[in-house]
Amino acid sequence: MITLYMVLMTLIILMALTGGFILLWMKLKPLGRRNRKRRLELVKKRLNAVYVRIPHQRNIAYSEYPVIEASASIEAWLLQNRPKNALIAAMHAVKSEPESGDAYLHLARTLLYCDEIEGARRALQRAQSLGQSGVAVDYLETRIQLQINGILEESFEVQHSDKMLGILERLLDTVEKDPNFGDAAYHLGRLALAIGLREEGRRLLEKVEPLMDASPERPGYQIDLNRLN
Repeated sequence: MITLYMVLMTLIILMALTGGFILLWMKLKPLGRRNRKRRLELVKKRLNAVYVRIPHQRNIAYSEYPVIEASASIEAWLLQNRPKNALIAAMHAVKSEPESGDAYLHLARTLLYCDEIEGARRALQRAQSLGQSGVAVDYLETRIQLQINGILEESFEVQHSDKMLGILERLLDTVEKDPNFGDAAYHLGRLALAIGLREEGRRLLEKVEPLMDASPERPGYQIDLNRLN
């Protein structure tokens, strides 16, 4: 009898706890939705503010990445859509200066263009360990996270993902720090479209066109722009 009594009491307690958890979840779920709505509203305000700061033309002296001896050849290969050749140039740069954070930053970038995501992540971590920081590091880190998490904005279909929203917020931080960074602003616009901020995303993609003239991302950018029109 005592054992049966204990079993019944245990079941009653478990049912009470389960009911409590369900009630708590029902209360927290709308709070989560309200929190996301507030985040989206803040993101919209920040996107509109950064839109105004993006320049109407590219500064020819501006460079998103540190200048190293191999910079010109790396950029030339990337502009020709030959990332493997750019990767060879970046690997030579690292071999020549194995303690150069700048060289590892270029290596991380070229590995990203070669779709070698894990290699890009390791190269970026090495660059950071050698003292690299700033908007280029932040941008590459965000792009790598998009790839690692399998978050693609190719279809422009709305994806309600808190993870995607968090990555957008980090990319927005980068563009706020440097509105001249065309590639970052381009992918910010793509992410805005992907989470349903259509007007803000469209305006950003249209605004960054002059900044994309000398970018390896230009062919993809042009496709995206044509899809919007």
